[in-house]
Amino acid sequence: MDNTLNRHGVSVIIPAHNAEKTIYDAIKSVRDFGLADVEILVVENASTDATYDTVLSLLPDFPEVKLIQSEKGVSQARNAGLKEACGEWIMFLDSDDTMLPDSGEMIEKCIYSNTLDIWMFGHMAGDLKRSVTDIEKPAYYFGKDEVEKATLMFLTDPTRYLQVWAKLFKADIIRENGLCFNTDLILAEDSDFTLRYLKHCERICLSNYILYNYSLNDTSIMRQYTGHKREEYLKSMAVTGKNFDYSEEAKYAYAFYILMHMNITMVREIYLPNNGLKASEKYRQMKETMRIPAFADAIRAVALKDCFSARMSPILFAKMHLYPLCKSAYKTRVKMNLKREGKKT
Repeated sequence: MDNTLNRHGVSVIIPAHNAEKTIYDAIKSVRDFGLADVEILVVENASTDATYDTVLSLLPDFPEVKLIQSEKGVSQARNAGLKEACGEWIMFLDSDDTMLPDSGEMIEKCIYSNTLDIWMFGHMAGDLKRSVTDIEKPAYYFGKDEVEKATLMFLTDPTRYLQVWAKLFKADIIRENGLCFNTDLILAEDSDFTLRYLKHCERICLSNYILYNYSLNDTSIMRQYTGHKREEYLKSMAVTGKNFDYSEEAKYAYAFYILMHMNITMVREIYLPNNGLKASEKYRQMKETMRIPAFADAIRAVALKDCFSARMSPILFAKMHLYPLCKSAYKTRVKMNLKREGKKT
């Protein structure tokens, strides 16, 4: 279709799989943030509950909503949304998350200034406020060199910077460069998309504004034991890493990117409580994971001086072969997550 017709200010794409209990709140949060020129694309993908009928029943009261369908998978759904989107700017919202109220004025200032290629915002995760800046004002990066420096920073902390939600993407950059989500990737597919998008940017802003509420629900794939997170992350690391072999600085930053996903594997898979694994098996899998070439190479690559932080402490211990301390660090992280998510430790 010709997406230059009937252009909107913003297209908000919401993948919806088995989301009958949360999709109303997600849609309403977009309506409530008060942006006049918006379209909401809900992409139902292979749900086994009443998601489709629930959204269908909302259409008379939400004329800005367009309901479409795709094959199963968040990447399939986001790609279907991108094909249908008519907005000059693109936002992504997960179906169990919400936009924070009164964000419309900020969004309008961003989209109608039209001077930047991407706006990146902070989010709430429970009671935790996660900003994308360490200062109380926006941080701007202009020019290819500055954007590349920023990208290397993003690689070292992907869960803070690289998810596709809480961002404004310029639709023309997506369309002109044929960007879409890699449907072969199950995990870290959003970081892969953001990193490929950033290669086409020359003007970016890290806003100090918080506009997104990230849900800490138990149905997220990140909070469920699947038994294959490690393999899926390794697959994603190999695919995305092809874009970061052009300089020593990029290779070094990418080592941190790999290690952050190794940490996620430990905390959200191997040491996840009630995953059916005995303590001895968890310990064995932890050591086995750290010896996989991609992870082992990244552990060796990072300098000892760059490992003195809470999130890098398991890597520090791994470099020193102090595996019992690695185990303790990961178990501590698990307890902290459970407490933040309101669960028993």
